[in-house]
Amino acid sequence: MSDERLLRDPRSEATQLHYEVLRRERRDAQRERAAARDALRRERQRTAQALGEHKRAFDHARAEALEYQTILAKAKRDGQQLMRILEYLDKQAA
Repeated sequence: MSDERLLRDPRSEATQLHYEVLRRERRDAQRERAAARDALRRERQRTAQALGEHKRAFDHARAEALEYQTILAKAKRDGQQLMRILEYLDKQAA
């Protein structure tokens, strides 16, 4: 019998071996795909976590910047008011 005939005969040992090899290859491929999916899922989680941390840090920095801008604006107003008072006192002294 030729090799083709052996593979066509479902009872032949060659056919059984051939299908067993195919089953193993399919299981190996499924295992590899599952491992790749898990790796991708872990990487997505890690990326999401890092992005969340950066977003929190950015939000915190933005809040601090707004706070400092408020303080600076108040200091500027206070300085202008102090200058007006000093000018008034200079006029009174003259």
